Amino acid sequence: MKPTNARQLALKILSQVLNSRRELQASLDEHLRKVARDEDKGLITELCYGYLRLKGRVDHLLSLYLKTPEKLPPKVRLILGLAGYELLFLKIPAYASVSWAVAAVKKGFGQGLANVANAVLRKLSRLDAHDERLFRQDNPPRNIFLSRYYSCPEWIVNLWLKAYGQEFTRNILEQSIAKPPLGIRIDADASEFFSWSEFLTEAADVILAHHPPIVALRQLNHSTNQLLNHITYSRQSYAGQEVILELDPKSWPEPIWDACAGRGGKTFLLHRLGRKVLASDVHLGRIKGLKGEARRLKSTFPYFVGSSFYPPLKIRPSTILLDVPCSGLGVLSRRPDIKWKRKPKDIQKVISVQSRMLKCAASLLPRGGELIYVTCTLNPDENEEQIKRLVKENKSLQLIRTFQTDEQKGLKEFFFGARLRKKKLGD
Repeated sequence: MKPTNARQLALKILSQVLNSRRELQASLDEHLRKVARDEDKGLITELCYGYLRLKGRVDHLLSLYLKTPEKLPPKVRLILGLAGYELLFLKIPAYASVSWAVAAVKKGFGQGLANVANAVLRKLSRLDAHDERLFRQDNPPRNIFLSRYYSCPEWIVNLWLKAYGQEFTRNILEQSIAKPPLGIRIDADASEFFSWSEFLTEAADVILAHHPPIVALRQLNHSTNQLLNHITYSRQSYAGQEVILELDPKSWPEPIWDACAGRGGKTFLLHRLGRKVLASDVHLGRIKGLKGEARRLKSTFPYFVGSSFYPPLKIRPSTILLDVPCSGLGVLSRRPDIKWKRKPKDIQKVISVQSRMLKCAASLLPRGGELIYVTCTLNPDENEEQIKRLVKENKSLQLIRTFQTDEQKGLKEFFFGARLRKKKLGD
């Protein structure tokens, strides 16, 4: 595939994501099946993820040379944005990026706009996208500067400033525009091949964090690849698995029902730990994905399509795990399309769904049973406040522990978890 064709496919994917509300990874998966070479797949993936992470910063720098960017056709703005991302952040010759963009604009919109594209992009190529002064020229309020520089909608920046303060907000904003580490879960007993200490020694130069059986890698290198070739493992968000381990799953009463299992990331972790678990999800496609993973990992446990509100269960679960739908504001590094599609009004809708799920799960629990609540967001109303409301309204529930990803670890993803127990009679 020629670089020009790779850019055209990236443009098509980004247009679907931004204009048709397709999920980025779903759109990529669909289109990359038709791409033969790994190098082309890598370029397209980098263009899509990288641009969406830094779209706000690129847009601001383009606006320095465009009087009324909002009057440009949306496709022209997207072409300029994608070319601008290449010029500012990728090691691609400037002439190649400019030439492609100008030709694309000319083909679709004529020579006049092509001339504009050429002039703007050549000026853009001389800028340093990391120079904060370019984002402060008009002395904007702090929230607007942070929104521009860290490529994040103002409403999210305002939410975080109010909830967490300036230092924490800047830290999480910086992490949200970087690639997250590679999360690995070792899915089989590896003792016959190596010990954990040997693994950690051999891969020490790329390990960011570890908590057996999971590890976060900055990247894969030759040594790590050699070790992983001998074992069964899965790629799964480290922070998303850490939140489960930090809530001490080996002490949860059984059976454990993962009521929002998705494709089974947390279910397989619990199964790996030797817990008696069953899984369900309302989406058939996700359960099919879980079924495929179960086959690959040779794992056997019950799973089914079903609502967490009305589960068709013969055996009453003693622990209910709710990895609930949420705003996703904690995983913007991995899902950068979220920030350009979410709106403030969406938050209230998702909070309502979470509240209903919590109340239903609490009603299903037996005395002494436990409720595990997990989100992948940074928003007190979906996290701490949601749990406070539940405990206040349900006196039979006792909060055992909460956990939130430590921002100092540099995992670039943030999860929240809470563990609650239903009091026994007489407690």
